[in-house]
Amino acid sequence: MFTNNQKALALPFVFVVGVLTSFFFPSSILNFVSKEGRMARPDDVISAPRPSGATYTDFFPTLLSISTLYPDTSFPLVISPLPEAMMTLENGNSLPMKSKQALLHLIKTNRKWISSSLLQHGALLFRGFSGIDSPKSFQDAASALLYPLPPFTKTYTGTSARLKGIGGAQAVHTASEIPSWQSIPAHLEMSFKKSFPPLIVFWAQVGF
Repeated sequence: MFTNNQKALALPFVFVVGVLTSFFFPSSILNFVSKEGRMARPDDVISAPRPSGATYTDFFPTLLSISTLYPDTSFPLVISPLPEAMMTLENGNSLPMKSKQALLHLIKTNRKWISSSLLQHGALLFRGFSGIDSPKSFQDAASALLYPLPPFTKTYTGTSARLKGIGGAQAVHTASEIPSWQSIPAHLEMSFKKSFPPLIVFWAQVGF
């Protein structure tokens, strides 16, 4: 469903089994913000600097477990908090790495690394973080990545049946209202449109 050639990328927060909700944004309004404050497209950060020979765990060795989901493919990259890991903030305060607040801080301060990893792996799977347990908290996490958050009026414009404004989160839609007995073949989201989403964010309300 997602290919780098089409720039349709996914960022799942929990391994998806059950009910899904998702953000959809036209490519013309999606931007990433670099630490320097300038707006950057995903193409701009594909060559984000990494130390020669470094592995992903070199960046967050005491905070995160970073690996691939399957041994024979790089899709997706799995990012999980290490047990008992604590994140120290700039003000000296500490947060459990598995907390929602630590996840939001991780995303906000590492957007360039995240967008570069998306381009390399096609998808990122954030697993084991607590507090992402409602449409509103999911919207908060997606907003940390998609900054500034596109206007809520510029949301899903495709043809699939979806519900919007789930749980009071105005930018969250259900993944599909198609009956469960119908199959949905693999596809590129909204590929029939001139401006299709370069990034899609999924969250599983029911997972394992």
